[in-house]
Amino acid sequence: RYRLSFFMKLKDVRAYQFGGGACVLVMHGGDDTAHTFPDLTGSSDWIHQEFTFTARPEKSDDAPEFVRARLTNASGEVWFDGFRLEEVK
Repeated sequence: RYRLSFFMKLKDVRAYQFGGGACVLVMHGGDDTAHTFPDLTGSSDWIHQEFTFTARPEKSDDAPEFVRARLTNASGEVWFDGFRLEEVK
């Protein structure tokens, strides 16, 4: 298990459709392992975000696990900072 923490700052983020906005995903083999929820919209000062997830066992034919910070199906600006990944024991 791992804990991912980081900060986000938003400026005029407006979703084009349901589910749009700023988010961070942990991906493995093309599937969400964990993610911020809900996607954030609007404007804000720095917001601390944190979630835990369990890494999947890697197989030779799987895509590696990775973190994706993104603004999807939305307009505006978003900043990400201070990413920290820690093993939870």
